[in-house]
This record gives sequence, structure tokens and C-alpha cells, in this order.
Amino acid sequence: MKKVLFLLMGFVSLGLTAQTIVSTQTEKRKVVFEEYTGVNCGYCPKGHQQLGNWANNNPGTVVINIHQGGYAAMYTTQWGDGLAGQASISGYPAFTVSRTVLNNVSACKYANYYSNSDYTERATTIQNQDSPVNIAATAEIDATTGVMNVHVEAYYTADVNQNFNMLQVVLLQDSIEGPQSNYGNYNSSQILPNGNYLHMHMLRDMITGKQWGDTIGLNTNGVIPAGTFVEKDYSYSIPGYISNEEVVWKHLNLAIFVSDGTLDGCSALKAPNIWTGIKTTPSIVNVAGNHAIVTNIEVEEVFGCKDYINLSTKINNTGVSIESLTFEYGNGIDANQTYTFTANNNAIGSFESKTFDLGSISIAGYGSDGKSNTDFTVNILSINGEQVTPSTDNNTSKTETYTKTAPKSGEGEVKVIVKTDQYGSEFSWKILDENGSTVASGGPYADVAKRDTTVLSQLTTDGCYIAVAKDTYGDGMSGGFFRVYAGSDALVNITGSYSEKKMDFVLGSSLGLNESEGIIAQSIVYPNPARDVATLSIDMLNPATADIQVVDMLGREVISLSKNALSSGNNKISINTSSLTNGNYFIRVVTNDGMVSHRLNIAK
Repeated sequence: MKKVLFLLMGFVSLGLTAQTIVSTQTEKRKVVFEEYTGVNCGYCPKGHQQLGNWANNNPGTVVINIHQGGYAAMYTTQWGDGLAGQASISGYPAFTVSRTVLNNVSACKYANYYSNSDYTERATTIQNQDSPVNIAATAEIDATTGVMNVHVEAYYTADVNQNFNMLQVVLLQDSIEGPQSNYGNYNSSQILPNGNYLHMHMLRDMITGKQWGDTIGLNTNGVIPAGTFVEKDYSYSIPGYISNEEVVWKHLNLAIFVSDGTLDGCSALKAPNIWTGIKTTPSIVNVAGNHAIVTNIEVEEVFGCKDYINLSTKINNTGVSIESLTFEYGNGIDANQTYTFTANNNAIGSFESKTFDLGSISIAGYGSDGKSNTDFTVNILSINGEQVTPSTDNNTSKTETYTKTAPKSGEGEVKVIVKTDQYGSEFSWKILDENGSTVASGGPYADVAKRDTTVLSQLTTDGCYIAVAKDTYGDGMSGGFFRVYAGSDALVNITGSYSEKKMDFVLGSSLGLNESEGIIAQSIVYPNPARDVATLSIDMLNPATADIQVVDMLGREVISLSKNALSSGNNKISINTSSLTNGNYFIRVVTNDGMVSHRLNIAK
């Protein structure tokens, strides 16, 4: 990310000699709250509400929400841990009050847990004090380049006994819709009808590009004198996403504050004691005519060994209001499909986004590496009737590659092995059939690290199954795992951090060969049920030639693949089943040594 910094600083005794935007009159301090929070913190909405009420009743207050720590499964940034480290966070939600030191200087700590009531006294004291420095700023986003230009001015109305101060410019974003644990109906105004939560003033980045800001007022005599004027300019290229969350221009704000460089007795603290802060909203300039960009293409995996996914795309209007929009989308295999949007009194306003659900679209077949790699593309064709030439240069065309690994297959006794951490009560699992019905389940477990084995004697039917692992806290099982075995084969192995994770697996048994030589060691068909393509996986002990037939329930041949040369080891054969109607069929593999047969279900 490109950041270009410029600095002009001067010392003026009788007043400023040029047109400025910062006031030279003494002003009161403004409180800056830095709130430490996370989506898995059930009391955090109560903290949001608490500081929100204070800010509403005390205009000019700056609130910065920092998603950090064990409760923050998402929305984290590279800056949060450093901030929390020096604040000495001991619980969540927690917040600092203008980074004023808590209790005594020797503690070198300034975090408040939300239930501490003394923050109101501290905040009231701060905002009743004169600030030795004033801040003013302007910010513009150039719609043609996506660059934000920020101009900041600071003016000292009184001496500050410091060798230097720190200036920080923080990028915030409002109205981020997402999950949020909530132990009560806290901050109910931010809970949306769909159950999601609307996150506000969320820390996204530091415009200065530095953890503690830029040094200002640098001197060698221990005093920043009254009359010191600081002027700084920043150029910031706005990324499309930060921590997997879209950056929406119209929801951006800046928090700007000046703090001490050091604090006597607390050399470990960086930029403590925030003198004052402001919040400003950037304007958007150079708005184009008819222009929009494809910001992302989302793939929702469909489980059950399906050969398709659910596709959606988000388009951001970077121009005038969109009354009509046409775009095409495709998978690089089938012919592209066209989607037409007509506003009908619900236009897409400037710098607003709209998500389009495109439904199911097929994925490519599995290659020799057992992976399906599919390129999904969206091309904008026209806006408000004006033709657009799709181009990645102006972001009116976007391609995303989706990779899916073929589900592992096996046969024999099915069992689930779970190794829990010390929070086993948070974990549970279930096995679904391809129709989504639960056929087995387990957990929650005791809150003690243990290993548990469950034999699933009820799983005797060949076909595709879905393993689901859930952790209510959202961090998975530290050092633990969830595995599904068929015989000695591990078909599923779920580890890492997750709230819910799913994996497909296939159970299939080979019907014995008529001859005892057993040239075919094992054969599996997947996905099953299939839609337009089924894959036959055959493990051969020796090379052979095989005829492959698909027959209906009356024994009539509906597909014939003759004289397939099979090598020793694993062979994968793709069978085009698009011409078959829904129902049950048999796949027969015939060699000179005998025949293997598999039941195949077609469901479209």
C-alpha cells in the first residue's frame, strides 16, 4: 500500500502568516476512547453501547473500536496487538480513556474493563481541561484513482514540556455488517433483522503507516513552545479489502489525535496521554459518469459431493446513480450467462454496492491431481444503457479461481475419532447424508482434554456424506482434531480454527470379481448422487483393458465406454451423465477377469 508523507513545520510567535484551517484560540480537550473488542465477546455489545451513549451525550468524543485478542476471530489488523500490549488489556471489552495512566504512574497501564465506573470521572476531567494543541483536517477521496489525500494542521496554544509529540491519523469504517456474540439484547439498535450486527468506528489502518504515529514538535530543550504550527499531508491508496472485509468509501472516517511522546516513569509506553482528537469524514471528488467496478466474486461451496457451487458477485457503483446494469458471468466451460438489473425505484446510488445472487453454476471436472480448478468471471457490459468494454484495468472485469479437492473415499468400518482440548463443551459434530439428514452425531464433551472414538455401525450404505465440526467459541480445538475413518483410511481430518467446518467423504464398497486374481483392488464412484458428471476411481493391481457401461434398473445400457486402457495404480474416468434423468443406475466395469458394479444415483 503506497503512502507518501510530507511535512512543513514552523514556529510563529504572533500568529500564522498564511491561510490555515486550525484554530489558534485555546480549546477544550476532546476525549479519545480506544475500545478493545471482538465478535466472540458476548459482553462487547454492552461496551459498545456504554461508550456510544457517552459519545452521543458529549459531542466531539472520538471512539475507535479495535478488534484484537482471543475473541477477535475476524476484523483484526496489524496494529491491534501492539496497541493492546501497552494498554495491558486484562479482559474484554476494555477501553482506554485518552491513554491516561490508570491508578498510578508506576503501573504503566491505562486500560479500563467495561464494568469499571471511574471512566466517566476520568473522561469528564479530561474534557473540562484546556488542550495545549488544536487539530484540524480535511480529506478527499479521488474517485478516479482511489487515493485519499489528507491534510492535517496542529497549532500549540500553550507550552508542552516534551521533547516531541506524536500525531496519528487512523482510518475507521462504519456500518460493517457481520456476526457478533451477544449475551443479552445489548446495543439493540445495532442488531439487524437478519440477526447480524452493525459494527461502527472500526479500526482499519494507520494512515501514517506507523504504530505510534509521526513525530512532531521535535526539539532538544524539552519544550514544544506555544505558537508551534505543524502541517502534514498524506496520500493513501485505499485497498479494496482489509482483513477480508470490503472497504466502502462512503463509510470511511478518520480519527486524528496528538499525544505525548513519552511519560515520566513509563518509558515502555509509546504515545501515551492523548491531548485531544478529532474525527473527520472524507469527501469524494472527481466522480465519474457511468462507472462501476466488480469488487468481488463469492463462491458458496455446496456440500454432498456436488459438481456445482452457488455464485454471487458484488458490484460497487463508483459513478452516478445506476438505474440499469447488464453484466455477464461464466465458468470458462459453458456459455456465459447474462444478468440484467433494472432499478424499479431502487437505484444503486453513488458509492453504494449491491450483491447479486447468481444461483448454481457447474465447476470443472477433477484433474489427475484430484482437484477441480474453475475460473469464474464477471464482466460488466452496460451501465444506464451505455456500453462498457470489460477490462481488468478499470475493474469492470474480474476473475476468481475456485479450487475444490475431490472427496476422499474408502470402505470398511466407519468410525469418528475426536481429540478435544480443555473446552470440550464447545465442540460437537454430526454426519449428514447427501440430502442433509443427520445420520450420526456426537458432543458436546467434558471440559477436559481427551480422546474419544465412536464406531458408526449405522453407516453401511455406499454414497456421499458430509462431516460437520462445530465450535461455539469459534477457535476450533487447540491441538485437537476431528477425524472420520473408513477402515484404515482417514477420509476427514478437521483441525485449526473454525466456528463450523464441513468436508465431504465417500463410502463405497467394491463388489468382488468373478475371478480370484483380483486385478481391480478397489473402485469408487463419486459424486453420488451425481448431476452432469460422475468420476469412476479404479485402483488396478495390474494393467488391463475394461469396458465401462451404465445401465438402468431394467438392465438397459444407457452409456457405453469401451476399451479403456487402465494402468496399474489409480485411474480416474469421467462419465458424462448429463443425458440421464433422475433415478438409480448401475455402473459396470468389465475386464477379462470379471466385473465390478456400483450403484449410481442421478439427482439434478
